[in-house]
Amino acid sequence: YPLIDLKRAGYFVKEFVFQPGQSALPELYELKYLAAGGILALGRTGASEMLLLKFNSQGILDESFGGVNNVGGMVTVSFPNQTYTRITTMNELPNGDIAFAGAVKETTAYSEDWFYAMALFNENGVAKTSFNATGFLVTNVVATSHPGVHGIVRRESGNFHFPVGSTGAVSLMTVNPTNAIASWSVVTYAAAGKANNIALQNNKLVIGGLLDNTNPASVLMRARDTAASDFLIQQDQYRELDMGLEIRELLPLSDGKILGFGTTEASIFGNNQIVLFRLNSSGAIDRTFGTDGVTLVSNDEFIELDATGIAIRTDQKIVVLSEARHADGRNVVLLRFTADGTLDSTFGSLGITSYDSGESDYPTSLVIDSEQRILVANNRCCDAPRAAILRFTPNGQLDTGFDGATALATLGDSNNVSQMKLDANQKIVLVGSAVTSGSLALVARLLPNGQLDSGFSEDGFTLVDLDDVGTANKYSYLEDFVITTTGKIAAIGGGNTPNKREAVVFFKTNGNLDVSGTNQTGITRFASASDVDYAELNSIAQDGDGFLVVGGGAVDQSSLNSVFATVVRFGSNGLLDSDFDNGGIHLPDLNGGAAFSTVTPVSLQQYLVGGFVVENGIMRGVVMRIGAPAPIDPVTTVPVTTVPATTVPVTTVPVTTVPATTVPVTTVPVVAAAVAPKIAQDATVSAESAPVKLVIAVSQATILKNMKLTVPKGGVATFSIAKSSAKVCKVVKKQVLGTAIGTCRVSVTIKTTSKKSVTKSMAFKVSG
Repeated sequence: YPLIDLKRAGYFVKEFVFQPGQSALPELYELKYLAAGGILALGRTGASEMLLLKFNSQGILDESFGGVNNVGGMVTVSFPNQTYTRITTMNELPNGDIAFAGAVKETTAYSEDWFYAMALFNENGVAKTSFNATGFLVTNVVATSHPGVHGIVRRESGNFHFPVGSTGAVSLMTVNPTNAIASWSVVTYAAAGKANNIALQNNKLVIGGLLDNTNPASVLMRARDTAASDFLIQQDQYRELDMGLEIRELLPLSDGKILGFGTTEASIFGNNQIVLFRLNSSGAIDRTFGTDGVTLVSNDEFIELDATGIAIRTDQKIVVLSEARHADGRNVVLLRFTADGTLDSTFGSLGITSYDSGESDYPTSLVIDSEQRILVANNRCCDAPRAAILRFTPNGQLDTGFDGATALATLGDSNNVSQMKLDANQKIVLVGSAVTSGSLALVARLLPNGQLDSGFSEDGFTLVDLDDVGTANKYSYLEDFVITTTGKIAAIGGGNTPNKREAVVFFKTNGNLDVSGTNQTGITRFASASDVDYAELNSIAQDGDGFLVVGGGAVDQSSLNSVFATVVRFGSNGLLDSDFDNGGIHLPDLNGGAAFSTVTPVSLQQYLVGGFVVENGIMRGVVMRIGAPAPIDPVTTVPVTTVPATTVPVTTVPVTTVPATTVPVTTVPVVAAAVAPKIAQDATVSAESAPVKLVIAVSQATILKNMKLTVPKGGVATFSIAKSSAKVCKVVKKQVLGTAIGTCRVSVTIKTTSKKSVTKSMAFKVSG
């Protein structure tokens, strides 16, 4: 049987015959260029043995390759105890080893099954006995009609993967090289299909094949990395572009990056899973986090995990709160990750702690106190729904010395906590609802030991009726709140008030209603949109002298495409800001259904908004940047830290601005466009400009624009800080950060390809 190189320009031509006269046809299946040089050919002989031929660049057979199995340059190999082989694919690994995969058969009986198999050889073509003691492995998975296997890869986790076709679905064989245990898994929950080939991209599996054998449709899929531990699994069970995601919270980090948190919603998963991702300050996905920017977590003890809370410790480790559903009910689950998105095995058991109250648990909120203890607001159901505040030690053990349930039991026949935060004195402030002859909106404050604070509205809590007077069906509630810079509380919620179900409620620092505003009641009721069957407010943030609120609603609750997103602004008087879009309400046009779950301040008048949009029936996570850069005032200076510590976790106060744009990007994971903030202040050569204020950080691109400098093609801009400003500011990557009170003097030198240079300087006033 011939292997032919055309004889052109001196190429060597030779013909090889592989044992003619045998019952099977000799074949060559695959050719590979080897990293060390030469070509390796894989096939089988007429006697159904595995065949290897190694050629040098001149086409001469390497008679040393394959050791004792090499006869005349041909290497013939038989699997132990197998009569027939059909090994059809191979791959050279980074260490020089060669992995093979295909199918084998034990006897000549026509009715006998073929089984998938693989082998591992060293760079010299000799079986590695460290793999399954022989170098060969025969699985117990039947290779239906002994189809050819195309593609075998080995990921950084160490496992081998190759496609198999016996399951009627897109499936992969996974082989653990340590103990040579093989298992196959279905990659999709979709219709029947088949995996035909496999490749590796950035340690992700790329699978080619089809999804439906009866009505074939080509598909290219990419699967994530495998087990994070024995208990938690980052599953190889999604097509990345079809990942449904609702973003629940966005946390600006101290280095300017953005940590995102949410839950997968697409039916292809079969259930919800937790998603963590990280963006750079520009909005681009940070591929140093997790696996290529994303950590996807499921738990094989639970049917699904539903993300409900997140907080960051002072050491930048990430604590995640989840509702975990299983066959008998729901539990509280806490997980901890390192700053780079990998599960922290030093926390709890293999990175996870679970809690079962004995009833169905619905945890809603998570905070970390000054001693790094974890506080969880948990709602228990269902005989008599009631809330409890749980406290865990920094390592995830339940703190039995903390009683956050007894105090809440006094709030009514049943109660519910929606959101919980710590004030400046480490007291626990919470909002929700309580039932006392009907559901009333609730705000309460607990002492650090979990007992009601009698200095807050006398009894430690305040109940507010947001329903129409005399309504029989009361359901007042509060969903989220913000503690202002003065210690007052602004909370959002709703009640049974037709056409004005949404409400914002204002409280004094002592917990009583603040009736000093224009409305004289402490309550503003409004409708986020007309003709709405379902609407709610989800998140609130302080906005200078007012408040920004985001949420969503639906004209038809049964259809995601009818869901709309809402952004609302209130003034300090508690009334809708008539100068903000349409009477204080903005309904963004996002080309389909959308809703917002979170709003987070990142600088003066700049905010991150997260939620989802619906595109082609799939929920895609969306991050938007709204607002405008702070106005430039050359006289008035602004403190470096402008976000109150009570509005975001202590460890997540941002130190860099996010450029202003409002365009959502609906790829998964989400990516936002980069637009530099503007500083409207000119600079002159050889003289410092009039001082401008440094809010939190200024990008180098902004400074160049401010100085009216352009870097020509091939040119280089160098930024430096004057010695007198060394303690006031510093250059970090492509930004200038304020670090202390004083004047920051920045010089910029641009060198061109002609070796000419120009230097300008500016001065920034930084106050603390």
